[in-house]
Amino acid sequence: MKRIVFVLLSVFLMTSTSVFAQRYTFSSVCGTGQTLYYEVYDWDNHFVQLVAPNGWNTDAYTGYTMPTGSVLIPTTVSYNNVSYTVKQITNDAFWGCIDLATPIKSRT
Repeated sequence: MKRIVFVLLSVFLMTSTSVFAQRYTFSSVCGTGQTLYYEVYDWDNHFVQLVAPNGWNTDAYTGYTMPTGSVLIPTTVSYNNVSYTVKQITNDAFWGCIDLATPIKSRT
C-alpha cells in the first residue's frame, strides 16, 4: 500500500511540475528592451495577460532574464501575425523583480 501511494504521489508531483514549468504562451521584447511574457486567455477576442514565465512562485524567473529598470508595457503585442490586446497584468508578472522601477503602460 505504501508503495502504491508513493508511486501515485511521484506521478502527481512530476505532472504538477511540468504543468507549471512554463506559464506563458509567447514572449516579446518591449520598447525598453526587456523580454516580457504573455499568456493568451481569450483566443477569440485576442486578449493576453502579462505573466511571469514560471508562474507565481519563488522561481518565477528561474532560467529567464528578469526585467530591470523601467519597463514600457505595450497595449498591443503581435504573435504569429496576430495582434493581441494586453488586457491584464497578473500579480505574478514581476514576482521577485527587485530591480524594477514602476511599470509604465503605453498609450499608443
